[in-house]
Amino acid sequence: EGREFCHFSIAVNEGTGKKDKEGKTIKDTTWYNATCVGNIADLAMAYLKKGYSVYLEGMPSTHLFNGSKGVEISNDIFITNLQLLPKQKAKNNDEPEHPEDFNSQQYEQENLEKTQQLIAEGTAKTKAKTGY
Repeated sequence: EGREFCHFSIAVNEGTGKKDKEGKTIKDTTWYNATCVGNIADLAMAYLKKGYSVYLEGMPSTHLFNGSKGVEISNDIFITNLQLLPKQKAKNNDEPEHPEDFNSQQYEQENLEKTQQLIAEGTAKTKAKTGY
């Protein structure tokens, strides 16, 4: 039986400690190519949408490749834990938080064990799901 996997991009925004002319904090954004398998892939495909905040853990790696701008860097992460974070309320508090539709702690434990097994075996068959 094949294992489902999912690829998507994650933006990590970090404050630089500097402010622009309008007094807003300047953020530095780093993009990661994320990959996950099994239940974590199911979770990502079912619940993730552009702009959602997530907490994730995984194994990061960096690769150099020849791109259109010469040698470029690819930041990658193999996700071992993924949790949706509550949506921030609007300043007027009219916008509700998005509901927690899944048990992230259960996914965390199940997927850590399964992911470690897949990595150790190195022979997992995968089938792609589109949409990301």
